[in-house]
Amino acid sequence: MDYKEVRDKAREILSPVCLVCKECNGVACAGWTPGVGAKGTGNTFKRNYNYLQRIHPVMDTIYPDRGYNIEIELFGNTYGAPIFIAPIGGMDINYGDKITEEEYDYRIVKGAVDSGILAFTGDGANDQYFLAPLKAIEEFGGKAIPTLKPWKNPEVIEKIRIIEKLNVPAFSMDIDSAGLVHLAKSGKPVSSKSVEELKEI
Repeated sequence: MDYKEVRDKAREILSPVCLVCKECNGVACAGWTPGVGAKGTGNTFKRNYNYLQRIHPVMDTIYPDRGYNIEIELFGNTYGAPIFIAPIGGMDINYGDKITEEEYDYRIVKGAVDSGILAFTGDGANDQYFLAPLKAIEEFGGKAIPTLKPWKNPEVIEKIRIIEKLNVPAFSMDIDSAGLVHLAKSGKPVSSKSVEELKEI
């Protein structure tokens, strides 16, 4: 399968919520939230993309020929590369109806395990966004990182108790999702966390 075929297949699954642009730079999809674009003007997405364009590998062939190693140690485990799959939940609202939550989560967890890297899984207003990935995480021996939204602490702690049974190396929280409008509209608002609240967690 070549790159064109990959993009064509992606369009079948993601259209019309993602245009599968030749360069994923946040320009065409600015403000498409929920969805693949960044919030508001999308300037943060665009700035991040532009910054990354300034980073270039430098070829160096003057070293003993012993191969290379880009492994990273994290959470007491070794991973094949410092590359991680971002936590995304809500396939139905972010990516359309052509891929289910369960199918997406299975693919990313399996793909990460097969590649020797690590997947982070999502959370959201619909409880299934948090629960669906747990099946794949359990199937692959806890080799993924569940991500929680910054809910009120009692709900966060309740979800941590579920996660603890899966033998995962860690859990994460995307505190920067505090204030997402679509979560507030769904009746499940998220908010910033104080140092005291984080200590409780």
